[in-house]
Amino acid sequence: MLLLCLQTISENNTKKWDLESKTEAQGLLHQIKMPHFICAFYSALYLLGYTKSISCSLQGSTLDVIEAYRQIWLVTEQMKQVRKKSREVFSELFAKMMAMAKVLEVMMIVGVVM
Repeated sequence: MLLLCLQTISENNTKKWDLESKTEAQGLLHQIKMPHFICAFYSALYLLGYTKSISCSLQGSTLDVIEAYRQIWLVTEQMKQVRKKSREVFSELFAKMMAMAKVLEVMMIVGVVM
């Protein structure tokens, strides 16, 4: 849906959009279609999923210090588990990255990092 909106604005066939909006839409569309954006997007989405609930809790006024430390400790332990199963996690994320690249018609170059 976002891609369709950006494409519509950037093509500017209906003359409803000013030049600044068209230029910004083209820039965003270009960035979204970059392989490094796709990788960063899925990595952030995955990792921030662990911190979202604690972020909301820490912003509230009902949480005491001891409970806050306990929740932080739990997230830390979860992240340690992610690190231990990094190959499985990466395989899952990589599949999602490749699926998004296919939809965007982006060629992902896969290399081996030692």
